[in-house]
Amino acid sequence: MVEDAGGGGAAADFEVKRELTRVVVENELVIKEESIMQTVKIIVWEVDGGWLGYLQQYPDYQTQGETLSDLKEHLKDLYKDLTSGEIPGVRHVEDLVVS
Repeated sequence: MVEDAGGGGAAADFEVKRELTRVVVENELVIKEESIMQTVKIIVWEVDGGWLGYLQQYPDYQTQGETLSDLKEHLKDLYKDLTSGEIPGVRHVEDLVVS
């Protein structure tokens, strides 16, 4: 179970790996596209018996679910929508090398 200790939520790691079978990993959002399974970092927290969360790369776009599992399904749908290129002006986080 993931608990919010102070409003910061909990996060899962980001990595890309080739897999042919489904992998269930607690506290990670797994997105399967053909034979590539991608995981993205998410922030989740429980509020009044429900769950809220967002994709770390897209902090302006939150969603909710009745359970953590339900929230993760909504986050997968949100990820597909935000990365499809069909929504104009999507804001996201990127790294900047400064030195």
